[in-house]
Amino acid sequence: MKNNSILYVLLFFLIIVNGFFIFNYLSGDKLPEFIEPKSPQQFIGERLGFNDAQKAKLAKLEESHHKELRKIGDDTKFLKDKLFNKLSDKTISQTEIDSITKIIGENEAISSKKIFYYFKEIEAICNSEEQRKVFRNIIQDAIGKPKLRGMPPNAHRPPPNGREGRMPPPEHQ
Repeated sequence: MKNNSILYVLLFFLIIVNGFFIFNYLSGDKLPEFIEPKSPQQFIGERLGFNDAQKAKLAKLEESHHKELRKIGDDTKFLKDKLFNKLSDKTISQTEIDSITKIIGENEAISSKKIFYYFKEIEAICNSEEQRKVFRNIIQDAIGKPKLRGMPPNAHRPPPNGREGRMPPPEHQ
């Protein structure tokens, strides 16, 4: 009988605690709403204090930029799929592999250039030197330039394989 009374006390305690949590959950202030994450466009617009005209220019720029990068990305994905489908081929043409990888590299270069000029165009939208300065800081933080933050290069990385940053000599084929 004594064991049952301990169980009854424990059960009563759990009911009270659950009731307390349910009461607080349901009767508390309005439930927190889901906060939608900001797009890069919204983030930049807010951080730089863009006015409505600047925000409109940024939105137009963002739309065309994403269309261009999506097309390049789709082309690159198609080429990579084509390349890796060659893994199962018995005979592999080195010239075909070289041409596919060359085009993939060219697409990556085009993509990098487009991203660079996209950021230059955002900087051109800035009206004041203060906006440009904040924008440059955002970019430097995003790409993680340790030198510009007062850190020596590679201070954030350990040396590869315990070597003091020495790289092996290039292999010649």
